[in-house]
Amino acid sequence: MSARSDAYSQRRAELQLQCAAQRGQFVQSTAELGAGLQVLNRGLSVVHALRIVPMLLTAASAAGVLSRAGGVIRLLSRVWMVVSTLQRLKRSRR
Repeated sequence: MSARSDAYSQRRAELQLQCAAQRGQFVQSTAELGAGLQVLNRGLSVVHALRIVPMLLTAASAAGVLSRAGGVIRLLSRVWMVVSTLQRLKRSRR
């Protein structure tokens, strides 16, 4: 019975060491993931801060149309496409 008890104790010690190593790896992985998410959160905060973009785009579009600057209109159309895509992505995440 003592041999079996010793085997169980040894196995338990091995499993505890394995769990400790896995916890360390998990902490490291979550720290790396957290750093990546901070960058994403900063980007999202910029997008949230730009909620006035439609008003600015309208004003810039009017200025582009009035000045007949084709380059400005093309630039604004690209910006509008990016903004609308980001808005659709945001809605799809909900």
